Amino acid sequence: MQRIVFTTEDLLRTSVMTVGPLAETMHALRVLQTPRTSLLFDGWRHRVRPRVGGWGRLVAPLFRPDSVLDVVAAVGPATDFDDAAARLSDLHQDALNRELAYLSEVTRLPAWTAVPTLPRYQTPSSG
Repeated sequence: MQRIVFTTEDLLRTSVMTVGPLAETMHALRVLQTPRTSLLFDGWRHRVRPRVGGWGRLVAPLFRPDSVLDVVAAVGPATDFDDAAARLSDLHQDALNRELAYLSEVTRLPAWTAVPTLPRYQTPSSG
């Protein structure tokens, strides 16, 4: 058996990439919709589901457990959720339509995805 040893200098040069708030939110929406066979998150799902509202309920169908929609790559790095949601709202419609068209091949999309533009995200402070 071989052993890999990291020195202090190795660790100082190491960085850990975070996925960002949009990716975390997408993952959370997927986990919330995962069938109850996953006992690990049952308590969390029970507490959080009633608190998801507004925009979260609107976009949740796009992030079902079997969804392949990847808006994180299209939106790019964001500093917080409001920044990510604003970038998603500002995403060029052609790019979003391509993602939705691909997703529609594997899952049924909500009716609002057929409208010409994505509903604007309003930060909690902007109403």
